[in-house]
Amino acid sequence: MSEEYSIKDFYKLAVEKFGNKFLLGPIEVTKDILEKWNSENNTDLSMDDVSEYREVWLIEDKCPSCNSELLGLFGSFQWGFVNGQGYCSECNKVTLKYYHRIGEPKVLLCGFSLIGF
Repeated sequence: MSEEYSIKDFYKLAVEKFGNKFLLGPIEVTKDILEKWNSENNTDLSMDDVSEYREVWLIEDKCPSCNSELLGLFGSFQWGFVNGQGYCSECNKVTLKYYHRIGEPKVLLCGFSLIGF
């Protein structure tokens, strides 16, 4: 039997296991920053697009389990089979999402979120 969890429940479980290494919520931007982003990238994201997109974001680009650097030449992030998803190759204990697409047209953001452990 499987049990469904809300994103808040998942966040609480992650904090219990790994500590305060996460932010729960939408991407935080001001209207000015969003307008600048839209202008520079020829997009039309609204504040609603951004506020409705919620993830369990990593505060730093480090594995929440083993604290290894995920990015860079010797980074431990290893791409998986699903586009935008991977895992920490150092400890192999967490699954992460790196690519995020929001709004219309789908705008690519780069930031790590926890999706499994």
